[in-house]
Amino acid sequence: MDIKITLVRENPLLRRREIRFSLEHGPAGKTPERGEVRKAVAAEIKAGIELVFVQEIKTKTGTSTAFGLANV
Repeated sequence: MDIKITLVRENPLLRRREIRFSLEHGPAGKTPERGEVRKAVAAEIKAGIELVFVQEIKTKTGTSTAFGLANV
Protein backbone atom coordinates (compact mmCIF):
# COMPACT_ATOMS: atom_id res chain seq x y z
CA MET A 1 0.00 0.00 0.00
CA ASP A 2 1.52 3.29 -1.15
CA ILE A 3 -0.08 6.51 0.10
CA LYS A 4 0.48 10.01 -1.29
CA ILE A 5 -0.84 13.21 0.30
CA THR A 6 -2.26 15.41 -2.49
CA LEU A 7 -3.76 18.34 -0.54
CA VAL A 8 -3.56 19.68 3.02
CA ARG A 9 -5.97 22.44 3.95
CA GLU A 10 -6.11 24.16 7.33
CA ASN A 11 -9.58 24.78 8.75
CA PRO A 12 -9.10 27.23 11.66
CA LEU A 13 -12.81 27.46 12.45
CA LEU A 14 -13.01 23.75 13.28
CA ARG A 15 -9.35 23.59 14.40
CA ARG A 16 -8.39 20.76 12.07
CA ARG A 17 -6.48 19.87 8.92
CA GLU A 18 -8.39 18.39 6.00
CA ILE A 19 -6.24 16.01 3.98
CA ARG A 20 -6.86 14.56 0.52
CA PHE A 21 -4.83 11.50 -0.41
CA SER A 22 -4.38 8.89 -3.12
CA LEU A 23 -3.65 5.28 -2.36
CA GLU A 24 -2.15 2.55 -4.56
CA HIS A 25 -3.25 -0.85 -3.28
CA GLY A 26 -2.08 -3.23 -6.01
CA PRO A 27 -3.95 -4.79 -8.93
CA ALA A 28 -4.90 -8.00 -7.10
CA GLY A 29 -5.80 -6.32 -3.81
CA LYS A 30 -9.07 -4.93 -2.58
CA THR A 31 -9.61 -1.46 -1.15
CA PRO A 32 -7.85 -1.35 2.26
CA GLU A 33 -9.87 -1.12 5.45
CA ARG A 34 -10.26 2.21 7.22
CA GLY A 35 -8.02 1.12 10.10
CA GLU A 36 -5.12 0.39 7.75
CA VAL A 37 -5.61 3.69 5.92
CA ARG A 38 -5.83 5.55 9.23
CA LYS A 39 -2.44 4.14 10.31
CA ALA A 40 -0.87 4.98 6.94
CA VAL A 41 -2.14 8.59 6.96
CA ALA A 42 -1.00 9.09 10.57
CA ALA A 43 2.48 7.81 9.70
CA GLU A 44 2.69 9.98 6.57
CA ILE A 45 1.79 13.24 8.34
CA LYS A 46 3.52 12.30 11.61
CA ALA A 47 0.43 12.61 13.81
CA GLY A 48 -1.05 10.35 16.46
CA ILE A 49 -3.42 7.68 15.17
CA GLU A 50 -6.10 8.82 17.65
CA LEU A 51 -6.22 12.22 15.88
CA VAL A 52 -6.87 10.87 12.35
CA PHE A 53 -10.44 10.31 11.13
CA VAL A 54 -10.96 8.87 7.64
CA GLN A 55 -14.08 10.40 6.08
CA GLU A 56 -14.18 8.54 2.76
CA ILE A 57 -12.27 6.12 0.55
CA LYS A 58 -13.34 5.58 -3.05
CA THR A 59 -11.66 3.31 -5.58
CA LYS A 60 -12.00 4.22 -9.24
CA THR A 61 -13.59 1.38 -11.19
CA GLY A 62 -11.10 -0.85 -12.97
CA THR A 63 -8.01 0.62 -11.29
CA SER A 64 -5.97 -0.07 -8.19
CA THR A 65 -6.03 3.57 -7.08
CA ALA A 66 -8.24 4.86 -4.29
CA PHE A 67 -8.85 8.47 -3.33
CA GLY A 68 -9.91 9.67 0.08
CA LEU A 69 -10.43 12.40 2.64
CA ALA A 70 -9.24 12.45 6.24
CA ASN A 71 -9.46 14.98 9.08
CA VAL A 72 -6.74 15.54 11.66
